[in-house]
Parts: sequence; structure tokens; C-alpha cells
Amino acid sequence: DPREELLADLACHPSLKRGDVMTDAEMGSLLDRLGECDRPFSCPHGRPTVFSIEEATLADGFDRPTRR
Repeated sequence: DPREELLADLACHPSLKRGDVMTDAEMGSLLDRLGECDRPFSCPHGRPTVFSIEEATLADGFDRPTRR
């Protein structure tokens, strides 16, 4: 449906982009609003909005040992 595609585009257009800077309050508000969504795990186009990283992978990225 072309109307659904247009609505999806309008929903994603103002989204955050790589390099955007947010305050702590803005981040909290964004997470609160995400929690209110019917489908919070992806955008209308199907791109993920939430993902998980294992602790070991995150620790490796900072060259730190994993807690055991």
C-alpha cells in the first residue's frame, strides 16, 4: 500500500543518524517513547532499533577482561 510506505518514510525521516549527539534526558525520553511502541524492536522499514551485545564482545572492544 503506497500510503503505508509513505507513513513509514515519514516515521523514519526524523530518526537519529550516526554521529548525532543526545543529552542524558533526550536518551531517557527516547527509550521511554520506544517502550510505548507497539513494535519497538524495528523501524517501519524493518531495521532493528534494539540489539544485544555479549559482555565478552563489549569487553574485547575496550581491551578489558570479562568478569567471571
